[in-house]
Amino acid sequence: MKAIEALFPELPNLGDDPLPGVDKIEPVTVEALIETAKKNSPLIQQAMAEIERNRGLWVQAGLYPNPTMGYQGDQVGDAGSAGQQGGFFNQTIVTGQKLKLARNVAYFDLINARLQLRRQEIDLTRQVRADLFAVMVAAEGIRITRKVSEFTEDVYRAQVAGVRAGVSVPFEAHALRAIAGQNRNSLVQARLRYASVWRQLAATLNQPEMPPTPIASRVDLSIPRYNYEALKQKMIAAHTDMEIARNNVAQAQQNLLLETRRPIPDLQNNFYFQRDTQLQSFQVGIQLGVTVPVWNKNEGNISAARASLFRATQELDRVRNNLIRTMTDSYERYETNRQQITLYRDLILPDLVRAFRGIYRRFQVEPDKVNYNDIVTAQQNFATQLNNYLQALQQQWQAVADLTANVQAEDPYKLSEGLDTALPDDWPLEPRRVVR
Repeated sequence: MKAIEALFPELPNLGDDPLPGVDKIEPVTVEALIETAKKNSPLIQQAMAEIERNRGLWVQAGLYPNPTMGYQGDQVGDAGSAGQQGGFFNQTIVTGQKLKLARNVAYFDLINARLQLRRQEIDLTRQVRADLFAVMVAAEGIRITRKVSEFTEDVYRAQVAGVRAGVSVPFEAHALRAIAGQNRNSLVQARLRYASVWRQLAATLNQPEMPPTPIASRVDLSIPRYNYEALKQKMIAAHTDMEIARNNVAQAQQNLLLETRRPIPDLQNNFYFQRDTQLQSFQVGIQLGVTVPVWNKNEGNISAARASLFRATQELDRVRNNLIRTMTDSYERYETNRQQITLYRDLILPDLVRAFRGIYRRFQVEPDKVNYNDIVTAQQNFATQLNNYLQALQQQWQAVADLTANVQAEDPYKLSEGLDTALPDDWPLEPRRVVR
């Protein structure tokens, strides 16, 4: 008996998991985390500063040029006199509505900066959701891996009891203990994974020292259903990137008009007022003139503005195609993992659990009819598919966060509202009968 105890010492306790206690800490909602991120994010603050910068440039673009004032003296010293003493004043008169057009061009940068703020808020929301889903999946991974470890170690202890009773051989218990050790390794990895993804979430919130907190949501919530075509149309109609591209076309049109107006001469003028100290008279003079566009008719800038307009029109198609490509990838990951999760949850994992338990129970009753390797294989298959399930769960929620950001919606569950188009069928869990 002492030899058996030496061969199979009692396994140490699995220890505590790094999950926060719901009974001790108030769970935080997804919406509260998103608001915290928006309030603290340096990216949001930078985007707001960019709006103010472009507002200043918009104001500056339409300001009239300053006048020039100064002193003027003529014939000073002639016959020992002070000559003509006075001052001058000149002001450029801008023609062709060039200042208005310049302000119109700058205005599109201002409204695009506002759209960029919206884009930053959406991207930040997507990152918060993705990090949050990763935290919930990691917490679920700890809970599931711990249960698997406890179950495997219960089987191991039962096998050790069989060795003590003389109905089992030691190598069988050794094999189970090795599996129990593998599960403990998985539990260690799951705990470290949770700590890592929580730190990532805390960094996204710009609160890197924030301790793990319970989340007022569950990873096993039913996933929202989406229709690809409906999402695509919604995205193309209202995505900030599309709006920015449309604004850039309008801006390029205004800039081309501005460049064609630049050769229109501005009116140059000069007024002077002076007193002739010799004649004791007051004199007023005026000069008016324009720059004659003979050598420089702004041809180069006009040509460049036409090219910029053409490029902006092509940018619309490029942005649209890029958005479709990105959303198509997100939708494929969403639909693939959604159907895989259904198969894992309703078919694969339950059957693997039943198979493992059945093989082990039969081994206990009829050890001569069951190969012990089948027990090890069944347990390893279950552990492998369980890990695949957790990966699919993570990828599923990541895809939901990405799709929500692709369409720039606030809530993934509200995104599917009002979609009447039929959705694709789920993977059939029961074989369909063929009618002949």
